[in-house]
This record gives sequence, C-alpha cells and structure tokens, in this order.
Amino acid sequence: GAGSYNGWAEVRAGGPFEASAVRLPANGRPVQYAPTGAASTLYLPYVRKADPLSSSQINLANTGPTPADVTITYYDAGSGQPLATDKRTLPRYGSTRFSVGGAGTADPNLRFSGTAIISSSAPLAANVETLLDDGSPSSYPALTMGATVAPQLPVYREVDGLTTTLVVQNTGKEALPVKLEFLNSNGEVVAMREQTVPGFGRLLEWQGDLRELQPGFVGKVRVSTTTTGGALVVTVLGGGPGSGKKSQF
Repeated sequence: GAGSYNGWAEVRAGGPFEASAVRLPANGRPVQYAPTGAASTLYLPYVRKADPLSSSQINLANTGPTPADVTITYYDAGSGQPLATDKRTLPRYGSTRFSVGGAGTADPNLRFSGTAIISSSAPLAANVETLLDDGSPSSYPALTMGATVAPQLPVYREVDGLTTTLVVQNTGKEALPVKLEFLNSNGEVVAMREQTVPGFGRLLEWQGDLRELQPGFVGKVRVSTTTTGGALVVTVLGGGPGSGKKSQF
C-alpha cells in the first residue's frame, strides 16, 4: 500500500464492541481518539485559539457518499457571543484536519477559549485535540445530541494525581439554569452546584474545587436543566483548573 495515509476509518461489527485509535505525533506525546458518532449538527464544548502549537485541532470526516457543505461557528465561553464563522466543503467520504488558530476573527490576534457548533448538509464525524498548558494532549469526540438531562459521566478527584474537569455546553441561544449533582459509588448525591450558562456559552467545573469530594473520590456527575426545550451537552476532560494541566485518556 501507500507509504503514508491521511484519512479516517469506519469500524463495523455484528455485535457490541469497543474501539479506539492512537496517534503518535512528532513530539512523541500519544493522542488517543475515542469513536465518535456522525450527525449533521455537532457540538464542541471545548475549543481554544491560542498560539499555533496549543490551538485546538479539529479532525472532520464526511461519513457518506454525498459532498458536505459545512459551517463552523465559534462562540465565546463566557458570553456566548459568536466570534468567528468558517465555511468548508468536504467531498464524499472526505476528511480534513485544521487548527482553530486559523479562525478568521474580526481581530486576527484574538485568542479565546470557547465552544463551537458544526452544521452540515450531510452527516459528519469529528474529534477535537488540544495541547494543554503543561504540554499534555487532550482529545474528545464531538457530541451529537443535546438533552435536558445529560447522560451520567464518571468523574474523579486526585486519582493517580489527576482530577477531572466537567465541561457543559449550552446548545441554544437562551440562557439555561443548570444543576450539577455529583454521586458517589452508592449513587448518593454528595455535592451539588447550580449555575446559569449563557446561550451558546460554557461552564467549566473542576472537581478539585468541590470541598465535598475527598481525595481519591471516584463517582459520576448528573447534569440537568429545568428549562423546557433547553438542551445541553456534557463531556469530562481529565485536566486541572481550566483544563490547563495534566490529562488522562
């Protein structure tokens, strides 16, 4: 076969299975990719535009036989205001990899940490990869569906020296009241927070800030909103405050 290859892969099976991929970049720090679903609307809760090396990288794949017209809108995490819009076209079964550092903001020198929404005329799959402040890589698959109550996800505090960061993205333009409930291994709520997330904005909650969670805590988080029709998406990054320290995937 060819000596080098840039693309994407689809894995199918007759029953349930798990899969992941690992990329070994030139700096020697492996990046692990989890499988991601395809949809015509994709949500990216954590992207950032910084210097060329630490800006987020987005891997985007057209999963079908129809060319896709793609619009990517980046939003400020705190205000939910749109910062940049990027339009692309992907051929059938085509893929691309690009840096958020190239996003065309009104101020070309603007740096931001925010969210993004990808809209497409055909189903796409995406993965986001960010080099954190300490040089460790973080990656997560794009999320494909918002909900009033998000699926529960595992969280931990100071397990093998690492603590998770909860990332909540508001997928709509109206502000949402959001409840965060942290459950121990017995399913008991041991910590709770209530916050308001602006439209298209984001909430970061580092588990190291929760005094109710003791070192060595391993449990789950339940995220919900009481707003009818409100939709949010949630992911967990194995990083420190602001997702700026060690990651584990």
